[in-house]
Amino acid sequence: MVAYELIRLPDRKTILGLNAVGARQPGRSYSAQLASQAGIFTNVNLINSTGQSRRVVLSAIQADGSGIGQPQTRTLAAGQQFSIDAGALFGAAAAAQDCALAAGFVGSLIVEADSDGVLGDVIFGDPDNFRYAAGLHL
Repeated sequence: MVAYELIRLPDRKTILGLNAVGARQPGRSYSAQLASQAGIFTNVNLINSTGQSRRVVLSAIQADGSGIGQPQTRTLAAGQQFSIDAGALFGAAAAAQDCALAAGFVGSLIVEADSDGVLGDVIFGDPDNFRYAAGLHL
């Protein structure tokens, strides 16, 4: 299976497109870019492209390899999409872990799926006016 991604923001005149990719084999996927702080957001998007449920574990890490908050586990039903802001996913846990992270965090994302067929990406940019944005496949 191959998927192309087209993202339309209904309240903006912005369209993002990501090149087509094939379903990945089980294992780890990465994004070197993950941030939630004043002036920048990261949206994490996962899609289960299979006909069976998949369990995924999402972990945020700092540049030194230490964790940001606690790893988050989600189960994606067959064909389900999961999309969430990184601040909502890791922010409260990060702030509870370290007061310095309460104002936001910058790091990387690791996604571990229990089997094949999970595709994903991150969209990051300016959360207020969407003056800049970029998208990367995991």
